[in-house]
Amino acid sequence: MDLNTLEKNVTLLPTPYCDFSVSDEEGNAVIFDIMESPEKTPRVYIDNDSRKEKIVPSSMCEGKTLRIYTKNLELKRNYYINTSVELEFRDSDERLFTYGLTGKDYTLAVSFPNPNEDVKDLGDYSEDHFSFYNIEVDNGDYILRLFDRDREYIDIFVFWIWNIQNHLIDYETTCDVSTWWCR
Repeated sequence: MDLNTLEKNVTLLPTPYCDFSVSDEEGNAVIFDIMESPEKTPRVYIDNDSRKEKIVPSSMCEGKTLRIYTKNLELKRNYYINTSVELEFRDSDERLFTYGLTGKDYTLAVSFPNPNEDVKDLGDYSEDHFSFYNIEVDNGDYILRLFDRDREYIDIFVFWIWNIQNHLIDYETTCDVSTWWCR
């Protein structure tokens, strides 16, 4: 995906609600780039209603993309996508799963691509059949394993919306969907 680079070779993606970093098995920081978000101004469907008068733009929002370059990773080694606060499972859809955090007047979401979902759906969890990379959640750890370098990078999309006065659930859904670019 063609996105503008905001910061190069960093070890922390800060947001107002949760910071993200990547480390190897020994706890050493892995560098990545922070890219713009493909989502700029998502629309909120109030009460999940698609009538024009029920759709409002969300202007109090921001997103970033954490871009990990595969050249910086060793094959079949565990890497950890670290969060500064515990996130809750939100949703899963075709080849991705979403975690997030919601407070009194804000919501944050992050989606993790799941490129081997089809193989797993067949009940095959053998890494011999996995391609590109895999992200698993184990006891709150987001574990990334690279299997080949067929692509140059892995994008993880983060989005947050704040100053939510009403319809928090509708904004939460919009925030989640705003991270679903990784399919």
